[in-house]
Amino acid sequence: ATGSAPFFGQSVAEIFANLLAREAESIRKRVPQFPRELERIIFKALAKDKNKRYASSAELLVDLQQARFELLGNTSPTMPSSAAFAIARRRRSLRRWLAGSTVAILLGAAVWFAVNHWPAPPPSKPVQVDTIIVSEFTNHTGDTVFDAALKQALTGWLQQSPSLNVVSEAHLRQSLFYLKKPQDQPITPAIAREIAQREGDKAVINGSISGIGNQYLITLEAQNSNTGDVIARAQAQADGKNKVLDALHAASDDLRKKLGESLASIQKLDVAPSEATTPSLEAFQAYAMAQGQANEANFARSIGFYKQAIELDHNFAMAHAGLGIAYLALGDESLGNEALTHAFQLSDKVSERERLYIRAHYYQNVTGDLPQTIDLLRLYRDTYPNDAAVPLQLSVAYLTLGQFEQAYTQVKRALELNPKSGSARGNAILALTALSRFQESKAVFDQAQTLKLADDASIRGAYIYTAYLMGDDAAVQQQLEWSRGQPDGFILNSQLALIHENEGRFAIAAADWKQAIARMTDQKLVNSTATLVTQETLDRALVGSCDDAGLRLDRSLAMDQERTMQGTAAIAFAFCGQPARATAIRQSLAKAYPEDTIINHVFLPDIDAAISLSEGHAEDALNALAPSIDYDILGIGAYLRGLAHLAVKQGAAAAADFSFPASHRSAFVLCQVQGMNVAYPLSLLGLARAEALQGDLTKARQQYQVFLDYWKNADPDLTPLKEARLEAAKLGISE
Repeated sequence: ATGSAPFFGQSVAEIFANLLAREAESIRKRVPQFPRELERIIFKALAKDKNKRYASSAELLVDLQQARFELLGNTSPTMPSSAAFAIARRRRSLRRWLAGSTVAILLGAAVWFAVNHWPAPPPSKPVQVDTIIVSEFTNHTGDTVFDAALKQALTGWLQQSPSLNVVSEAHLRQSLFYLKKPQDQPITPAIAREIAQREGDKAVINGSISGIGNQYLITLEAQNSNTGDVIARAQAQADGKNKVLDALHAASDDLRKKLGESLASIQKLDVAPSEATTPSLEAFQAYAMAQGQANEANFARSIGFYKQAIELDHNFAMAHAGLGIAYLALGDESLGNEALTHAFQLSDKVSERERLYIRAHYYQNVTGDLPQTIDLLRLYRDTYPNDAAVPLQLSVAYLTLGQFEQAYTQVKRALELNPKSGSARGNAILALTALSRFQESKAVFDQAQTLKLADDASIRGAYIYTAYLMGDDAAVQQQLEWSRGQPDGFILNSQLALIHENEGRFAIAAADWKQAIARMTDQKLVNSTATLVTQETLDRALVGSCDDAGLRLDRSLAMDQERTMQGTAAIAFAFCGQPARATAIRQSLAKAYPEDTIINHVFLPDIDAAISLSEGHAEDALNALAPSIDYDILGIGAYLRGLAHLAVKQGAAAAADFSFPASHRSAFVLCQVQGMNVAYPLSLLGLARAEALQGDLTKARQQYQVFLDYWKNADPDLTPLKEARLEAAKLGISE
């Protein structure tokens, strides 16, 4: 980086002595324009104390990825929630040091890139700041109402800027752990600077409030995290407590301008609190308390604070939005959608970022309009390109649509912005598995383990599919062993049930479902167990097992009315000879969710087709499924279409229908929509029947054998298996 070695001497012995005892000279002393973050990485790699060095090449790679995006003009990642990230912990075993040669290569490449591509210092202009930390406000007034509210408000307004990246509260709490400080320790200016220096963040924003009588003075200072110098300052006065938020807002705008943001950007993307967020300091204090609980995933506790904020200001849009998301996180779709709808109705008078946030959640969760959701998230992404949460939410939308390539593109971007996001890695594993890119999926999981991100049921639950589809039974068992002591380990029990059903092992799957439901009940997720019961009932119905189906479905619907669960129940009712019940649910869904993408393009056509097939009207089934062919990667539409074509003796068309699930095993085993895991093996059988219908007995024999091999461990009394054996025997096939 400087054109000379970090350690030198007149002899080999002197060089080694310096290497062991002397710190390397600062690169920036010789090359002032050299990136500060890259210098930090180099000196961490050269640290004398092994406990301060990188424990692995994977940990180094994460920091280099972040530095690379700073070199290209991006900012360091944000960490939206404590559940979405974990920082790599050091492993001090000898084996880790075998990665030394890789470390040297990566460092060399990074230094070469920086020296050859880092621009010369720019001409004088307003100070440019990337990643910043907001410390706790220094409250000289003695009034506790200011303690949490002012920091929360300032953070929100600074986040309106597309050029500033505010480190999340969850990330700061995690950083305290690595500083060996209590995680409830206030982020004082001194601690904020210590975190910033450790992680290479550019600046710390310190705020204070003082008052004399009814007059208040707000002071904001941006402090260079390395030198401690104040690089920008803003002040504003408030005539009374009810004007403090307005004064803070004015000071934050002034600070943003001094930190380099254009006035046009501030005017476009921001709205004064009296016009948007809330003019009530007490309401904002309650909102700050709610956000603090939500950031720790204490959604039940957050609800009371959100309600208090709303009581103090009925037009507080973000409080309504937070309340809705908390209810949804607790599985209450009705109350969640009600609160989000109220937030949406208030979203005309909020900042641009808040408006995009509220509307994206509204369309994704309330109306279910995924194309509209994606359009909003794209606008959100383009307006705030450094917000790692946006491509992550986009990846969820694409996964829901079964657009796995697009989902992976977005999740890659999320990981570029935030390499330590566990949620993003879980989505990457799902997308890659659906695309049958198993080695890449395994690599993502392995890196998650290296970074200590894999102690999460969503990541383990995603990877269990990869392991199963790769035929790695040992890895499947490893995930199950891990899940036994975990509160949310029921996720893996339910996914193992889906895998066993895919293999035709319904008796074993029943035990898996039972265990999952018991564990969910222990976690007081009683309503959510209805989804599992309904899914198991549909899967059994697909193989002709309808014993007590009506009773099970009635109990589930009494516990929960979630829309996709209702759709699943309707299909099960149709397969079990109760078309009237299926029709009633279908009509209710169509009326309640006219804009929901999955309901209208997947569930309603599948319900109509299942009803028509149960009544012997195959042509009606084909008509019902015709508009949904573009959604065959979701649900069981292709399988139902194949059944209808078999019923009207159109073998070639049936073969084409069944070939779709048969050629997309990974996506169907993942079971994005209920029933897909069972529709896959049944499509193998359907393909054999379609070939026989066409008179191609050679292909028919081959396909029957494929099905029988796939279900070689299936329960022997399953109706499809017994029928297949009889049909295969007539063609001269014996097992």
